[in-house]
Amino acid sequence: MPSRADTVALGPMARISFFFAFIEIARHTPAEEKPHIHKIALKGLKPVLANRLISSILNIVLDIALVAWIPMGAAGAALATVLAQLISGVCCLVYALKILPFLRIQRKDWKPDWHLIGRLLRYGLPTGLQMSIISVSDMTLQAVINTYGTAMIVAYGVCVRVEGMGFQLADSIGSSLGTFAGQNVGAGDFRRVRQGVRCAYLMNVICYGVFCPLVFLSSRSIMEAFTRTPEAVRLGTEYMRVFTLFFLAGGILTIYHNILRASGDITVTVLMGVSEVVTRIGCAVLFSRLFGYRGLWFVSPLTWVCAALVGAARYYSGAWERNCAAISPDK
Repeated sequence: MPSRADTVALGPMARISFFFAFIEIARHTPAEEKPHIHKIALKGLKPVLANRLISSILNIVLDIALVAWIPMGAAGAALATVLAQLISGVCCLVYALKILPFLRIQRKDWKPDWHLIGRLLRYGLPTGLQMSIISVSDMTLQAVINTYGTAMIVAYGVCVRVEGMGFQLADSIGSSLGTFAGQNVGAGDFRRVRQGVRCAYLMNVICYGVFCPLVFLSSRSIMEAFTRTPEAVRLGTEYMRVFTLFFLAGGILTIYHNILRASGDITVTVLMGVSEVVTRIGCAVLFSRLFGYRGLWFVSPLTWVCAALVGAARYYSGAWERNCAAISPDK
């Protein structure tokens, strides 16, 4: 059975493939259907949010069932995640077929569209590879952390969980923006795409304007909720107070990842992933030698900033928009 890392690595590839499938559907939708795309998207928002909530709850229940009740260990946790996402995907597909009649497969649709298949692979495979190599850089940073002893490992482990919770805000905003941008890219409405990006900026500022000060001020209490080891509490408090100062950069990075993917500018998103890997691995090795363990606190924040600058340069160059206009069937 594949390891949990192998299983999870397939997730981004599948999600990005389905995402670009929608873009292609929007582009090839009959002209009379296009004015209804935005209305359909708004109509389906609540059911999609409900489905994601149910999927999350189902994932938790399956985790408990397959790890605690049926002792399958890491394989059980991986299976729980896959099953929850599979059920969620099937429910979304059923609902999509209900509200989008032109998605219903007919006999003539069984003929493979090799051009479309090629485009899906072109987008999906590089993105899956990108997420995999980013995971490798995370493991490299963890390996350096491990050399500093048990207290450091405990502190970093708790901080990573808090960091992951904070990124749920960025991921939610970014995913919503990606869907919104994909629909409007398919419809050729770039003005609304830019408007969506500005709204995403504002949402990140508001969300992290609340989250970051809250975590910064309560960092010691958060650490003490997980461990009573004084050294681990001190180290975790230090790191938490550093990364909360840079969280907004991580949120902006997520915006650029999603907007560029939605526009089909996949090469740049891969370059952003490569910049994350190079920065994280390079800084982890260099900073630990120059500044000791405190240098490691700045590895992830600096990685977010560098990758976000790459995305910002591409977005504001307008090249993504020209690329969409060049490949659009309507042009």
